[in-house]
Amino acid sequence: MSSHRWSLHRFVIASLRTDGVRHAAVAAGAAIACAVLVGALIVGDSMRASLRRLAIDQLGKIDSIVMPGRYFRAELADEWTQTDAVSRFFEAATPAVLIDIGIDNAEADPPRRANHVRLVGCRPQFFAAFPQSPQMLPSGRNIVLNEETARLLDVEVGDRVILRLPRVRAIPAESGLGRRTELVRATAVTVVDIVPNEGLGRFRIEPSQTVPRLAFADLEWLADRLEQPGKANTLMLVGRDTEQPAGPDAVAAAAEALSPRPIDYGLRITEDPRGFFQISSDQLILDGRLDAAVRDGLSQHEVSPIFVYLANTIRCGDKEVPYSIVAAMHLDR
Repeated sequence: MSSHRWSLHRFVIASLRTDGVRHAAVAAGAAIACAVLVGALIVGDSMRASLRRLAIDQLGKIDSIVMPGRYFRAELADEWTQTDAVSRFFEAATPAVLIDIGIDNAEADPPRRANHVRLVGCRPQFFAAFPQSPQMLPSGRNIVLNEETARLLDVEVGDRVILRLPRVRAIPAESGLGRRTELVRATAVTVVDIVPNEGLGRFRIEPSQTVPRLAFADLEWLADRLEQPGKANTLMLVGRDTEQPAGPDAVAAAAEALSPRPIDYGLRITEDPRGFFQISSDQLILDGRLDAAVRDGLSQHEVSPIFVYLANTIRCGDKEVPYSIVAAMHLDR
């Protein structure tokens, strides 16, 4: 019996001679798998970078946005800015009104309309959050559009358009007790500037790659037109640097420093001459979380919920009393 000493080199050569096709298939599969993984990593990094650039383009130096779903004092932004948690890590907190409206250009032939336009009522601090500000800031009945909205309306600087502003009511129109008439108010304004569809002209708080329809107005003027003088429905924290935004700890500290007053929740607290306090809301129904917070804060006291509404008429037989106050309460308390 003869013995052969196989070296690694001779073993590889022999293996390739007998199973070369299989080895080639395995090598090709490994190469393809590596290429797919490397490509996925490259594409992922590229997409992540693209989304980051898009977010910075849309939000500028705005780090955080607070939208409670109701109107509150615009002064709350100034009070928030003066807190140590905000002044240390952010440029400022600025108030704004964000609503969706329709805009008409009745002078075009045929007339043009742009629906679902995001109207931003803001102060100059808002524009400072973006690299480029409008050449003419909105004031009074002057507004600024982005190119997308101007294209849909076929307008240029100096043209007049009609804003269809929603009426803000305590009772939503879609509710059973809400009014479904006079839902909008038409207001004529002048376009004083048109900004490109980038940076400020691409501002939006919803993640999307589509170009939004935007219009910008003066905050105080818009709040007056909405019959909400001195109020806003959005707070924005403007950071110091787009490349190095404030961290989550700074944002959490700023959130803790935000101190709304009862009036910012739409609550009115009055003391009755008989010695008890009445807490009422400017909304028809007190929000469930707000109701729970009030009850929790008054847990040491007796609380009696009351629902009050204006009845158009109360009729009994041929007798009728118009416009009466109806109150529902627990009679056993």
